[in-house]
Amino acid sequence: MGPVAAQVLGLQPNGRDPDGSLFLRMDEYHHRFIVHPTGKDDLAYIGWEVGTEEELEAMAERLKQAGVGVTPGTSDEADARRVAGLIKFADPSGIPSEVFYGPLVVFDQPFQSPRPISGFKTGEQGLGHFVVWVDDFDRSLHFDRDLLGMSVARILVKQGGRDEALMMLAEIYGWFTEGFDTADLIDAKALLDELGK
Repeated sequence: MGPVAAQVLGLQPNGRDPDGSLFLRMDEYHHRFIVHPTGKDDLAYIGWEVGTEEELEAMAERLKQAGVGVTPGTSDEADARRVAGLIKFADPSGIPSEVFYGPLVVFDQPFQSPRPISGFKTGEQGLGHFVVWVDDFDRSLHFDRDLLGMSVARILVKQGGRDEALMMLAEIYGWFTEGFDTADLIDAKALLDELGK
C-alpha cells in the first residue's frame, strides 16, 4: 500500500509503528490514514473528529441514549492513533467506528507530497469524503446525520460557504410538495430561515 499511496494517490508516508502500521499524511495532521499490516483487505475502523473532550463525552452520551454500545478507547489505542482520547462503537452496518479529539498536528514539518501536486483540500472537513457500502441506507442516514451530526449544509456554513449552503438547501427543499411536518423538513426549514436572515 505504501508505494500506491505515495506514487499514485500522492499521500506522504510518515513513519511506521513497531507493529508495522504505516502512517500516511495529506495535510498538517500527523496522519489521515493508518494502514495496519493485518493481512486483511478491509477497513479496520473509521475515525471522526470532535473538538474537545467535552464534545467527545457528549457524543458518547448521545450514542448511548440511542442504544449504541460505546466503549472508551484505551490509552494505548489513543497513543497508537496519536490522539488525546477516543470512543469506539459500530455503525448500523457493523463498521467499526471511532470518535476522537486532540489529534497530533505537525506544523513544523509541512506536508510534502511525493507527487508534483500542491496538496489536498482538508481543513475542518477532514479528508473530505469516502464511500462505504451500507446494509440499510435509511438507518445509516439517520445514524450519520442525526446521531453523529453530519449535515452537509451545516458543514458548508462552518466553512464559510453560507450562500452555497442556502442555495443547495433551498433547491432540495423546493423538491418537496408534502411531508413538511416531518423532522427532516422541519429542520431544513429552520436552517433555511436561519440562513436567510
